[in-house]
Amino acid sequence: MRTRMKMEKSSGNVFADLGLPDSGELLPKAKLAHRIGVLIRERGLTQAQAASCSNSISRFYITRSISD
Repeated sequence: MRTRMKMEKSSGNVFADLGLPDSGELLPKAKLAHRIGVLIRERGLTQAQAASCSNSISRFYITRSISD
């Protein structure tokens, strides 16, 4: 015997649907983290290589914000 599940249409933001605070910030962060993960897998980077890329990007933004 099958039971029927009640379904609701999503707002497009699962964090808002769950009633989490700061849901407007959580969705873009999750999308960014997902995209970074996809790029790491596509490029076949190791954890150390990915960390090195991250450190380079961080240094760029820190240097840029200090010089602006």
